[in-house]
Amino acid sequence: MSSGLIEAATGALRGFADDREITVIVLCGEGRAFSAGADVDEMRGLDAQAARGFISHLHVLMEAVRRLPQV
Repeated sequence: MSSGLIEAATGALRGFADDREITVIVLCGEGRAFSAGADVDEMRGLDAQAARGFISHLHVLMEAVRRLPQV
């Protein structure tokens, strides 16, 4: 997952959380696999501080998924 995908997914999920007409959210991807984890090419170029920021944003996304009122 790249920084851009993490930000976009977090924003989308936050928007869905407030919509009480949506009862189920299905996450899917395109191609052979949805995600094998973080974008290794992006992470390779990060210094320690930027890597911490990347992981923090990923944590925010996972927390957004966990807190969704929808299934």
